[in-house]
Amino acid sequence: IIEQILSQTNELRILIHECYAPFIIGQLGSRAKMLKDKYGLTNVKVYPTCAPLSTERILLLTGTKSEQIIECLTEIYLNMCQTPLIDHNQQATFLYSPEFYDVTLADDYGGYVDRQLQLSMQRSILPTTTNMNNLNDDEDISGYEDEDVEDFDNETNTYQTETAVEPLRERHWTLSD
Repeated sequence: IIEQILSQTNELRILIHECYAPFIIGQLGSRAKMLKDKYGLTNVKVYPTCAPLSTERILLLTGTKSEQIIECLTEIYLNMCQTPLIDHNQQATFLYSPEFYDVTLADDYGGYVDRQLQLSMQRSILPTTTNMNNLNDDEDISGYEDEDVEDFDNETNTYQTETAVEPLRERHWTLSD
């Protein structure tokens, strides 16, 4: 039991602005590999996709010793502070908000995934007994209801959504000492 506890993997996920990702990864992953080896971590990864509706990516640090993860994060943070890569006047920054969490994209951007929920969603999407390849154009579709769709061919589009979409708020991200 003690061996199991000592061999447990710790992980830390941090949101970073996307412009810092190349600095952390390095050329062909060389910097990430150096950090991984230097601190004895099992994984140093910057996810390739920004979190939904944001300019932030997730940095994932995993290892068996939490102290080494913190030391690695400290080095990354200090180097980010010394490397002015962001010009806030030219680039809009959108911080991630949990309200934009998307379970279908979570694996791509590094979000947490409830595997049971994901499996149940996949099962509900799969077609039932109908074979989609054998659908016939002459098939009777009288039992189906029409959906509201936008008419892109008509210049006077009267279709409107029932709920208003809140515009994205621009927020600026800064590092402080």
